[in-house]
Amino acid sequence: MKSYTEKEIVTFAKAIDGDEESYRWLIENHFAELAATADVITNHNDTALSWLKKNKQITLVAFISALGEDKNAMTFLISQKHILFASVVGAVKGEEVPFNWLAKNNLGFYLLAKTLINYFRSYRRYRTIWSSTDFTSDGDTNDSTHLGGGDFGGAGAGGKW
Repeated sequence: MKSYTEKEIVTFAKAIDGDEESYRWLIENHFAELAATADVITNHNDTALSWLKKNKQITLVAFISALGEDKNAMTFLISQKHILFASVVGAVKGEEVPFNWLAKNNLGFYLLAKTLINYFRSYRRYRTIWSSTDFTSDGDTNDSTHLGGGDFGGAGAGGKW
């Protein structure tokens, strides 16, 4: 799993919030895995989820699954030391400790947590969204494949994977 800068995580949060320019920026700057994750979260795009799995973005698949109450996915995030993603999940679920920890230690992931909290509250989609997501921890990769070309409709319209 590659690590992300604050700018990349903030742009990811903005894409989840429906900002088309942020969604395009992620794709154009070789963060298609974050664009695909935003597409799965906001549009329930099964093709984007399949793309993440095919490209071995297991941490992001686990993140999506953990948001949907998959305890195995949360265990995976913690055991693989993806503490920032695990803390976001905890914060989204209403846990104060990870929310406050993110506020003090990583403003990008804190903003991501706040964005997801607001998204789930406004769309009343919390907890049951990804209950059918098949999370498996078959491995992870440090590289991400940039999707060249294609018509990426944006986070609001659903990307084309």
